[in-house]
Amino acid sequence: MIKLLLESSEYLVVQLDGILSYPTAERVEQELMGLLNTHRKSKLLINMEQVRFMDSAGLFPLVHSLKLAKRLGKTLTLCGIPPCVQLILQITGLEQTFHLSNSPLPDGNASVYTANG
Repeated sequence: MIKLLLESSEYLVVQLDGILSYPTAERVEQELMGLLNTHRKSKLLINMEQVRFMDSAGLFPLVHSLKLAKRLGKTLTLCGIPPCVQLILQITGLEQTFHLSNSPLPDGNASVYTANG
């Protein structure tokens, strides 16, 4: 469900795949919390390109991870957001809360933005 893609001095990039819903939400949350707590990277980028479906229960791991990241002084960014995830973020208003990125890679060319501009 979560795969490590890239680790640099500043970033940790992971990929979520499959279905993010009630049956998988708890495991995803535990894995994301573990990454935030154990890695000293200041930025966690979650690539969501491979997420095929997400319901409201699938939001909880992302929201709880965002809260933990903020408490730890870290940045959590979502990237590669498929339409099924984008729709839920829009309906719930959470696209205003998360950092969103057009690029799946945290290089100098990555276009990281917030919904507020």
